[in-house]
Amino acid sequence: LEIVDEALDADTVQGSRLPWEEVRDWFHDAGNYVDSLDRAAEALSNRLRGRGPSPSVDALEGHLRSALSVSILYDWTTGIRDFDATMGHLQIDSGQPAESQRFQLAHQLAALALKDEISAVVEGARLRTAAARQLLFVGLSNYAAGALLMPYHRFREDARSVHGIS
Repeated sequence: LEIVDEALDADTVQGSRLPWEEVRDWFHDAGNYVDSLDRAAEALSNRLRGRGPSPSVDALEGHLRSALSVSILYDWTTGIRDFDATMGHLQIDSGQPAESQRFQLAHQLAALALKDEISAVVEGARLRTAAARQLLFVGLSNYAAGALLMPYHRFREDARSVHGIS
């Protein structure tokens, strides 16, 4: 709601942009690639994945619970994901498909485990408003979640092995 309020109050005269426009432009200017987050998420993925190509739901939940002291509840009465940072309590909508629930776990794990890395990128982004910085943090958490679930180097190696390329 704060982001919406700020957007409504924004001075859109003389070329200023709304927070979501700043973030969209930041991702475009970055080429939709953030090396430091890609590498950090891939390293975390390698620690959690076990024998599979990427971390399982059990591995994601286990790390959230044991390393980050997060309790997890699947409930149909919540939004897609709701995290209470004070209580360390994560609720995920149980009505989502399994793949979406897994991504929500990965998002929360990335936002917490890679908080310093994400914050460093946000601080270097030189965005105008707190709302834009908050949106960028969420966007980068989603980015890191994707890199956690589909680590680039492993994906590239697997693709090359299927096509007989070394």
